[in-house]
Amino acid sequence: MGVFSALSTLPNFFRSGRRRKDPFTTSDRIRACRVEQLEARRLMAFDVTPVQIGMVYREQGSGADEVGDRFEITFNGGAPGTQLTQLTINTDKDGQGLSIGDVFFDSAAGGAGAFGSAAFKLVSANGIDDFDVTVSDGGTLLTINFEGFDAGEKFVFTIDVDEQGFIGANAVAEGNEFEGSLLSGKFSAPTFEDATGQAMFFDAYDNNFAGRGLNLPPDDYVPPGTVPDPVYTAGAAFSLRQVPKPIKISGTVFEDVNL
Repeated sequence: MGVFSALSTLPNFFRSGRRRKDPFTTSDRIRACRVEQLEARRLMAFDVTPVQIGMVYREQGSGADEVGDRFEITFNGGAPGTQLTQLTINTDKDGQGLSIGDVFFDSAAGGAGAFGSAAFKLVSANGIDDFDVTVSDGGTLLTINFEGFDAGEKFVFTIDVDEQGFIGANAVAEGNEFEGSLLSGKFSAPTFEDATGQAMFFDAYDNNFAGRGLNLPPDDYVPPGTVPDPVYTAGAAFSLRQVPKPIKISGTVFEDVNL
């Protein structure tokens, strides 16, 4: 079939030079296909800086337990809005209950401790909204629940700690005696799962703290007006990563079938 023969078979509105009635309806024109520009692709990155937490313990008595032992804790990093919600110190080193070599909290007179005693006492909690403490005299577990403990803030408190000896308690629990106790922390952040971690206290802890950026005293703790006393200190530190909560999409989709 020749070209002219093929053209003769086309509809009149294609062959005629006169303007014919548009064969497409208004509806058809609206439905005409076109390429819609796509939105730019953006990766949904959720990797955040790890949480870094540390605590330093210092026996600051002279052997008579006239004052409580000092604890300092802080953390940094984490997802936006990360808060420390719970802190636990467990001095039952082998998990078998209070036994020789363990240390315990001597928070009341007349208990299992030797010489003096000292109850829990807050030293500073700048920026932290609220807290509550659970500890028993002669016990091996101290738990603190926090509200509004944000990254960079520090919590400092004192309480007497004694060591369990072969017959009874020793008055002084220095860094080596406190070594082996466990520090645990629980964290929360918006859109992230709660995260927990744990670390052991070590008598010499500077290497464990290196690179964490924690505002805590070094192993050769130097209280005001005294000489360094590394034998009286112990420290624990750990890092953890937070996991985002599962993403859920919800809502309503409308189909307009008749424009």
